[in-house]
Amino acid sequence: MLKNKCSCVLPLVLSIRSHAHIDTRRREPWLYSPEEMRRIREAIRTRYVHLPLWYTLFYEGEKTGAPAMWPVWFQFPEEEASFAVEDEHLVGDALLVRPVTKPGATSVEVYFPGGEKQFW
Repeated sequence: MLKNKCSCVLPLVLSIRSHAHIDTRRREPWLYSPEEMRRIREAIRTRYVHLPLWYTLFYEGEKTGAPAMWPVWFQFPEEEASFAVEDEHLVGDALLVRPVTKPGATSVEVYFPGGEKQFW
């Protein structure tokens, strides 16, 4: 399920279309439980909400060479604390991403750069 959630904020992670060998079990979304289907549907909807942002960032990247995703310190080099942040990244300058990567985690610490003047 982590792969489905990551696909919302990572453009090249395929959320549903998983290639596999003919002998592996089927993975179509409609074969999952209702709760898993709800989560998959939510991930797909979130991904589609972000598509305009991705298209814009890839267009800008084509024209300027700027990356679509970058580390926090790239956008906030004046904040010395941002150089130590390794578990967050920015999608353009609009979306701060902090994935939950530990199974069973119910919360995570998030570094919000930019201080009071930055709205996340």
